[in-house]
Amino acid sequence: MDRLFGSLWPVHLKPHPDELLSSWLIRLAHAHGYQVEGLCRLLLGRGAAMWNRDIDRCASEPLMAAVMTATAATESQFRNTLLSAYDGALIESVGLSGTARWLVPLSILHRKRRRPGLMYCSTCIATDADPYCRKKWRLACITVCSAHGVELKDSCSSCGAAFIPHRVDMGHGGYMPSDKLL
Repeated sequence: MDRLFGSLWPVHLKPHPDELLSSWLIRLAHAHGYQVEGLCRLLLGRGAAMWNRDIDRCASEPLMAAVMTATAATESQFRNTLLSAYDGALIESVGLSGTARWLVPLSILHRKRRRPGLMYCSTCIATDADPYCRKKWRLACITVCSAHGVELKDSCSSCGAAFIPHRVDMGHGGYMPSDKLL
């Protein structure tokens, strides 16, 4: 796979409508049999830190260029995965950090989540042919799934851990991730 950097990858998935960048990267990694961290190293190099910030708010230009090259996605497709797509509509300006009205913060501090932030519909995740996280799930005014009418969750019902989908392939069993881990 290392030799493929700079060219179109074998599985060049495009983002789903309303998909978050972080979700798209998870699907790309698992479709190629990589852990998310491994795919990020391929895209940006070993020393690049991605998950210590909200990448759905502040994706770098090098990440955009690398993902567009690997997937043949357009700049418009890439930018539509970012929360800044809401700029000027519901949110005046998402910005790269700080709080933004109507946007649920992830509360990331040194790669750790201080509290839950990303919401999800358990029915969507369970029934989608290709599960993914929607941008609208980051909006504070959206608390119920428009497709299923169920309340969105932000943590595990059993243990209370925050929903952190890019870490689903970590630990035992995550060595060779499948594309159905989410």
